Amino acid sequence: MKYILPLLLVLVLLWAQPAGAALKVGQQPANFTLPTLTGSTVSLSQFHGRNCVLLVFWATWCPACREELPKISQIEREYRSRGVAVVSINVDKSRRAVDSLAKALGLSFPVLLDPRNTVVKEYGVKGIPYVLILDKESIVRYQAFGYPADFRTVMAPLLGEKPRSTSQNHTSQSGSKVRELDSRTLKALLSGKTPPVLLDVRTESEYKFGHLSGTLWIPVDQLEQKVRGGELRVPKDRPIVVYCAGGGRSPRGAEILKAQGFKQVYNLTKGISEWLNAGYPVEK
Repeated sequence: MKYILPLLLVLVLLWAQPAGAALKVGQQPANFTLPTLTGSTVSLSQFHGRNCVLLVFWATWCPACREELPKISQIEREYRSRGVAVVSINVDKSRRAVDSLAKALGLSFPVLLDPRNTVVKEYGVKGIPYVLILDKESIVRYQAFGYPADFRTVMAPLLGEKPRSTSQNHTSQSGSKVRELDSRTLKALLSGKTPPVLLDVRTESEYKFGHLSGTLWIPVDQLEQKVRGGELRVPKDRPIVVYCAGGGRSPRGAEILKAQGFKQVYNLTKGISEWLNAGYPVEK
């Protein structure tokens, strides 16, 4: 079975040169120097020694980026005094478009420009958005396509905080369990006797950029009403996987389904990135 990756999470960017190997947790990325929107230059090495560095690759045409970047700005302002830095790398070719969006979103961190995808290729970035989180020794402690469901949870150990619970299941308001899926457990579920229903709970604007094949779509803010109205025609004992772009909205969607009596509800923890991590082929 093949899946169509939405354009908001582009798997393959058409670069003239082959990209390097993707960075892995435990590796140290190479230093780089790039120009910024303000005309200065910034090097990654400038941030060595910071408790936590969020390295974010993004583009103006990426809906998930537009939604998440203001939240990342908020995190940067909140944690700046605790040694957290955000370094954003934009891959657009139009400087004007980047400048316009950065101002509209009120970004609090530097925007570095990589229009020729120099760093993108060197770091083996295959899709946008892409996030690396580095520790004070500039070692990768987190990497993924898409955004983490909660940046603060990922950052907590680097700031000396106790991380939030990472249990594979969480209890919905109805008192029953919503099961969490990663790439390994996703593979096991998809290879089972009863294939799950895939439910996309992204917004309409995001959904228009494409979706995984065979997916049902109901925005999370409409889900409860449509389920109550009988518009989700899925047997309540059928496995159902709820997903979004980066894992931010799907937990709410999963809780709604459990509260409405669905018995086998799964949340795709990191969103669409788990499809990539599971190694599924992509239709272009």
